[in-house]
Amino acid sequence: MKIMIRRTFLFVFGALACSLSLNAQLQITPAINATDAEYMVENVLIGNGVAVSNITVNGQSVGTSNNFGMFQNGNSTNLGLASGIVLSSGNISAIPNPGSVFSSVVLGLSGDPVLQTIATEATYDVTYLEFDFVPLDTFIRFRYVFGSEEYPEYVGDLYNDVFGFFITGANPAGGAYTNYNIARIPGSNTVVSINNVNASSNSQYYVNNETGNTVVFDGMTTVLTAYADVEPCQLYHMKIAVGDVYDEVYDSGVFLEANSFTNNGNYDIPMVDLGPDMAVCEGSSVVVDAGAGYTSYLWSTGDTTQTVTVDTTSLGSGQQLLSVVVGNLSGCQGGDEIRINFINTSNYSLGADRQACADIPISLDAGAGFSSYIWSTGATTRTITLYAQDFPGGTGTISVNVATAQGCEASDSVEISFLPSPAVTITGNTELCPDQSFTLSVATGFTGYFWSTGSGTNTESIDTSKTGYGPTDVIAIVTGANGCH
Repeated sequence: MKIMIRRTFLFVFGALACSLSLNAQLQITPAINATDAEYMVENVLIGNGVAVSNITVNGQSVGTSNNFGMFQNGNSTNLGLASGIVLSSGNISAIPNPGSVFSSVVLGLSGDPVLQTIATEATYDVTYLEFDFVPLDTFIRFRYVFGSEEYPEYVGDLYNDVFGFFITGANPAGGAYTNYNIARIPGSNTVVSINNVNASSNSQYYVNNETGNTVVFDGMTTVLTAYADVEPCQLYHMKIAVGDVYDEVYDSGVFLEANSFTNNGNYDIPMVDLGPDMAVCEGSSVVVDAGAGYTSYLWSTGDTTQTVTVDTTSLGSGQQLLSVVVGNLSGCQGGDEIRINFINTSNYSLGADRQACADIPISLDAGAGFSSYIWSTGATTRTITLYAQDFPGGTGTISVNVATAQGCEASDSVEISFLPSPAVTITGNTELCPDQSFTLSVATGFTGYFWSTGSGTNTESIDTSKTGYGPTDVIAIVTGANGCH
């Protein structure tokens, strides 16, 4: 019967929301994508004394519904919070409506194993926000309000929608927090939930909103504070989640006050900057400075001084990572890392010696990645072209000096040989009468022959069928033992 009643209300909500949300005083801005969500966490939720990273929100925009975003103008409502971010198991755009409107949207999101640990039945449509954070004090706190359409009808029933703020990290009292829920009733260890905060239980923290004009949830908590003791400058993880229980209808939501995820910020994380990545010639060393003023230094090389001198002996050849962790008077630590590329030019080579026939030029390439080239010919380009006429004796040595932008130098040389072309002379008649023929010839002893009139031997029979009438050039090409023509 409960499902049937909710479906009836859902139909009514569709009509009412369109007419009433236009005049609502609470302003909702949905997060459409991950970039929006990160901005809202970093610039709306987080306050002084906290550094956050690795922000994740599930869903954001589910079909035509939005389950995460920020709210403003809350001071014109009975919410108790002026602005902040909001998570819901339904559509946050429906929240700026009177309590008489029914908000129930099936997002189709799954349950959550962490939230399930505090639920009485299976969870559905769970919206969660999680991030890593580093507190700069001994505590963390934030203010919030939880509201639900489950109020007041289903208090004590199976449909006990849940939310939680789960912290993981070092516990100053000993051991560690592991998904510990810090949404607790003030002065107790009891978690805040529909069954624990209502008109009959801990009623001082409950607001009956059935006749409210500005927030859609039929019941809400007063403004409460989540609090946890932490160790300064240590890495923690926070997961904030809200979801439906037992079924996927009747929406719930949690409001987190703007800039209230905070502490006093009495500690500082050292901000170390080792500078940009660098390149160093192999065989040389470089000094890296972590900066003055810290109480401790620990380099990845094992050194414990402000500066460290590194080379391939201490780091290894090629590209290597160098890191440092420093400590300050507050006991907090910070660090940085830098990549150092040790450039090895000892294997530089122009390649094998070159040879070519005298009529073919030779090209040499000194290789890419250098900022300067100086050839023994005087050229300063990466590549040069050599010709036989530049080598009267047919052979010679060509060398090059190269250098990188970091001043790492290398050199190499190659032997150049230009092979002589064979000398050839055509013998025989040079005049031909019609209907006559004669034979042209070249010397024997070559490895190959080619005549422009077609033969492949050292002789060629000539007649007018090959030359036609009038002056005609006949060309003979021979190949010597060295392969040159």
